[in-house]
Amino acid sequence: MLDLESPDVARHVQAFTSNTDRTISSAHSFLLGCLPEVAVAFTTEECPPTEAERQAITLTIADTSTQYKPLLHGYKGSPAYDVLLKRAFATSTYFSEQATRPEVAALVDKLWRMSSFEKLDPGTPLPTALQYMQSVQQQLMIERAHRMPLLANEGRTVLEHHEEDVIRRLADYCMRLRYEGLRHEEQREMSRLAAGTLPAEICRRFRGRLSGEDQTRLAVYSAHDNTLMAMLAHLGLRSVPTPLFSAYIAFELHAEGTAAKEPYIRIAYNNDPTHVPLPSHDYLELPEEDAIVEYEQAISRLPCCNLDHAEFERRLFHERRSFRSVDEWRFAGHAPSCGELMTKPMA
Repeated sequence: MLDLESPDVARHVQAFTSNTDRTISSAHSFLLGCLPEVAVAFTTEECPPTEAERQAITLTIADTSTQYKPLLHGYKGSPAYDVLLKRAFATSTYFSEQATRPEVAALVDKLWRMSSFEKLDPGTPLPTALQYMQSVQQQLMIERAHRMPLLANEGRTVLEHHEEDVIRRLADYCMRLRYEGLRHEEQREMSRLAAGTLPAEICRRFRGRLSGEDQTRLAVYSAHDNTLMAMLAHLGLRSVPTPLFSAYIAFELHAEGTAAKEPYIRIAYNNDPTHVPLPSHDYLELPEEDAIVEYEQAISRLPCCNLDHAEFERRLFHERRSFRSVDEWRFAGHAPSCGELMTKPMA
């Protein structure tokens, strides 16, 4: 795919990252690991790279100084998505059911004493506190990645392994609920909004490559677990293994022969590369029409998962109604009154 001996190799690689320390560091580390002999130059959306920087791989940092943008943050700044999200959490009975378990109540009290996390304050109803377990799990993952003591505290209280398992289970449910909702109809609309303009960006890249207008051979987007979950839910997958650090979705464009006849797409997902080596990641078969299937049903063997490029675009834009532009996403995100959206059947 890349000629590492070519002096132009850097021009065939582009990278874009959201503006957080973790995602910038992740993108930089990935590029250094894959292409250790090629320099990396940092730039921002508003500052095009100089000619000197073009000799290196350009790592573009998103400008989020004024607002989040829907390329990697479709789940931010969308009133319609916010309404659907609140409805899903308000109508789910899972949190109330879990709150009746003594071990869960004891764990939340222990986490409060260890962290003083305001969302776990004893004055907060327990079902409500459980809705913030995703934040707790993310903090544990960050501290473990940096080899820090987990939720270090003056009382030297530590979490037991079985308690971490409970936190992970609660956090996974919260993560899936954010983009899968409680019903298929909810998943279609929530994930469409949350995926933002990323599907259109992927299609733009592929069209440019096939037409010869874009010479990029490897495009890297460094984002968040929420970005991955939103995209996978939008593709029609449910009960997806939640992403851990360094998880990825790979969209591969294959065009055999000089005429690039019948190009096809492959989609792969790896939720934990520390345990699943890259060649062993799951290839996925995109559900037909706007169907929603369990993740395990979508795992496919090559070449069954090969999807014609034109069919790939048709399924995204016509069947799953992916947004073609920021304006489309913004228009759809302007929710009607909450009461209307709560009672109105969704498309």
